[in-house]
Amino acid sequence: MDEQTSDRSGCFPGCLYVLGLAAVTGVLLYVNGAMSLAVLRALSQSGPQWLRDPRAVQFLLFAMPVLLLVLQWMVFDLVLRVVRRR
Repeated sequence: MDEQTSDRSGCFPGCLYVLGLAAVTGVLLYVNGAMSLAVLRALSQSGPQWLRDPRAVQFLLFAMPVLLLVLQWMVFDLVLRVVRRR
């Protein structure tokens, strides 16, 4: 009986951690998408001709937030490594 209790209590923090990461990732994607949209709208009016193509804008609206998210998590991991070494 004690083994079942310890297994359940060990699983709960892991599940909370994963849910927290999913929530932070969702918020970051939302913010990154809004920033990407604002930048692309500003550049499409006065930027290069290829930014006026709807296909290019659609691709960038998908790719930019995802790339920013990957960079943000890489920076977060780097900062954690530096802080843990001290």
